[in-house]
Amino acid sequence: MLEKQQQIKIIGTKIDYLGQGVARHNNQVVFIPGLIDDEEAIVEITNVKKSFAVAKIIEILKPSSDRKAINPLHLTSLDLAHLSIEKQLKWQVDTTIETFDKIAGLDQRVEPIIFDGHSEYYRNKAVFRVDTEPYLQLLMFSNNNQNRIPVDHFILANRKINEALEIIAKAKIKVEDKYLNAIAFRSNDQDQLLVTLIAKKNESKGLSELVNVIKKIKGVVGITLNVQDDPRHILGKKSFLLYGVNELLQTNNNNLRIIINDRSFFQVNSLINRAYDLIAEDLESNSTIIDAYSGVGSIGFSLIEKAKKVHLVDTNFENIKNARITIKENNLSDVSALCMDANEAIKKLEADALIVDPPRQGLNNATINAILERDFKKIYYLSCDLKTLVRDLNLLSTQYEIKKVHPIRMFMHTTETETLVILKNKK
Repeated sequence: MLEKQQQIKIIGTKIDYLGQGVARHNNQVVFIPGLIDDEEAIVEITNVKKSFAVAKIIEILKPSSDRKAINPLHLTSLDLAHLSIEKQLKWQVDTTIETFDKIAGLDQRVEPIIFDGHSEYYRNKAVFRVDTEPYLQLLMFSNNNQNRIPVDHFILANRKINEALEIIAKAKIKVEDKYLNAIAFRSNDQDQLLVTLIAKKNESKGLSELVNVIKKIKGVVGITLNVQDDPRHILGKKSFLLYGVNELLQTNNNNLRIIINDRSFFQVNSLINRAYDLIAEDLESNSTIIDAYSGVGSIGFSLIEKAKKVHLVDTNFENIKNARITIKENNLSDVSALCMDANEAIKKLEADALIVDPPRQGLNNATINAILERDFKKIYYLSCDLKTLVRDLNLLSTQYEIKKVHPIRMFMHTTETETLVILKNKK
């Protein structure tokens, strides 16, 4: 039986869905963050449970040819940065196949993974925690998920966000009050920035130096103060304008300008446009579509040239408000934007096809039941969590069959996954 602080020699056998190396020692499973399969290493046991143990790497004796070193700060958000690009792509495909098999018992064929070759500087949105002593510093979690490390550069955020990070770090800004929790940066394809100060209360006292530094950064169109009213969520329901406008224009894959603000949901990587193209290629012409969990409408708006009618549905009124502005400014008579629950929309609206892009927890029972009461020709399920995706597909399988599964490598150097599944009505 393994014991804490015991050091052993071990050889990795695989990388699990959490990105951890997996090995065996005397028939006991050991999870080792950062270890690659076939690597030999000396590890130290940090935790022992009844059926497994956890260890940390002390020394790698025989490194894998797939090992890379681009995470010098060892950030939690770069939990696969030690793997080569090819290994990360294979990891996602293998994890997708294994998840389908383990949860739903499906021997599922998976399409070639979608990847555009951009492994760095791809995010158009990033959020950083803050420390105000002795001056303002932007922080990210280290790989033990406990310590926070000051950063002035983040390889996943795009160049414009990194420019702002460097300027703020060099300014060494004094912040008087300690109610500032985080700062969010959102950019668009025109190198414009919308910056949000996330605080515990609606109070900008002591933030004047910070605001003055940020508004002088080239491309900053607005600065907002958002009040965090629920610790479970980064952003609260209310934002207050401190400078400029709370608005960005983002071009989608059919060159429509979509309006977003500091609280809008919009995909952080333009690679998602390839998923939208796949939906458009598969969709029958003149279809009526329900785009549930639509956010500001990025999927639905991308389909207007092929669809007869598009219903955008979201419970976040900020998203719907911005979608309505986009509809009005582009004179889109065949698009509606409705603030309502997905299950209610599915019950009430007539449509040939359904698009769902739910949050990480997937579809709730009410939405699953509403879908099973309808006879959509096609369902397009875009998911950011493989486990809840496969769970939901298992429930939908009584009425719909899986036509295609497209893994999308949206979030390089992380264990985050994106998957598009196309389902067809069995009738």
